[in-house]
Amino acid sequence: MKLYYFLFIIAVFPYITACSSETNSNSPEEEMHKIYRGEKIGFFTDEMDFTEEEALRFWPVYNTFQDKRDSLWKSQRNFLRDYKMNEKSKNGSDVLQKYLDFDKAKSDLQREYVEKLQAFMTDERILQLFYTEYQFKHFMLNRIRGRHGHRDGRGMGRGRGGRNMDGPQPPCEEISSPMPEKCVR
Repeated sequence: MKLYYFLFIIAVFPYITACSSETNSNSPEEEMHKIYRGEKIGFFTDEMDFTEEEALRFWPVYNTFQDKRDSLWKSQRNFLRDYKMNEKSKNGSDVLQKYLDFDKAKSDLQREYVEKLQAFMTDERILQLFYTEYQFKHFMLNRIRGRHGHRDGRGMGRGRGGRNMDGPQPPCEEISSPMPEKCVR
């Protein structure tokens, strides 16, 4: 009887693995990218408090900008990797100029992006957007480092003391502990 179960498992296993690979065709990087984008959309929605009209106009512009920025960043990263592999075969000043051209391209892309946003957002809202991007970057870095315990990454910070502090702590006199002579934090 055990032999039949063993043969059945061997016969069915390839079918199960084939079905599971068809349903999950995305790579882990693509899945992480989707999660990252979802986190970013939620964070921006909370922080920016977009109206429905602003959101409908903002997200297509922002997604296009983000795709172009990511592509430029990947090109720069690949350029630096290629340079490291073949550093002796290239002229230093030409390579440096090409590297600086990446920075100019980033600056030009950001100016283009700001001009598109100015069509429907005030300058103050655009500055708030840049600050929100800055906050999101640090929010994600802190989540990666494990400094936040909640899904949204806020609260439950460990701080320097390594203890959970959900809010302000009462002064030592107000602590009700069995040993009032000690100030326990």
